[in-house]
Amino acid sequence: MAQEDLVAAEVLFESDLRPQTVFYSHLAVEKMLKAHWVEQHEEGFPPRTHDLMELLGMVKLDLSSWRPFLAKLSPEAVASRYAKPDTYSQQALAEYIQGSKELCALLLQMLN
Repeated sequence: MAQEDLVAAEVLFESDLRPQTVFYSHLAVEKMLKAHWVEQHEEGFPPRTHDLMELLGMVKLDLSSWRPFLAKLSPEAVASRYAKPDTYSQQALAEYIQGSKELCALLLQMLN
């Protein structure tokens, strides 16, 4: 599903739907971190949080080089839902999408 969210982010980007692009970029990363949580826990459901930094602290992964990106993307879970279209520049959108794609690819490789 995270891969589909990345495709959605790209379609939204091409349609110049800026807040939605950021939202789906965040959603993809969130789902991949929660996939790792599920893999590392024998039972239960992933935590009900959109905070990527909190999720990172709950999974056993060495993603220290990704902390700045996650810290920047994390607050966008809520902010992007209420943002005006001009809140995000094309450059910012490109950075969110590219970072999310790279991180999701890494997280996918790390799953057993």
